[in-house]
Amino acid sequence: MKNVLTIAMLLGAPVAMAQEVVADPAAVSPVVEAEAVINELCSAMTEMADVLESVKDQDTADIAAEKLMVLIPRMRELQSQVKLVTKCDAENQQRLGEKLVYTMFAVKPRVNKVGKYLVENEFFGSESLKNA
Repeated sequence: MKNVLTIAMLLGAPVAMAQEVVADPAAVSPVVEAEAVINELCSAMTEMADVLESVKDQDTADIAAEKLMVLIPRMRELQSQVKLVTKCDAENQQRLGEKLVYTMFAVKPRVNKVGKYLVENEFFGSESLKNA
């Protein structure tokens, strides 16, 4: 759960977006790359909330822990790629940044609520989830 709480804290962190734009005609469009990363990160954040909200007992807690052990590293990798947005033009930086912030604000209360629920219920006895 300590990693889940770390991710939850990261959800509240602002995304720094520099204005440097690097053009490489041979590369895939920066907008296409950045949009793919943002879409996948938004999907992963929503999936994390869904996984945590699925916990109702020890069995579902253990299943959630297994899913989180895959999901959390994937989210960290995606977060490291968010900087791709800085290679987009200003309009797309704004659009993609707003999408990410909107998703963070939608997911954060869900994660906070379920986190409290899991702590109150002592992770339903699942050491795997507690340590996820």
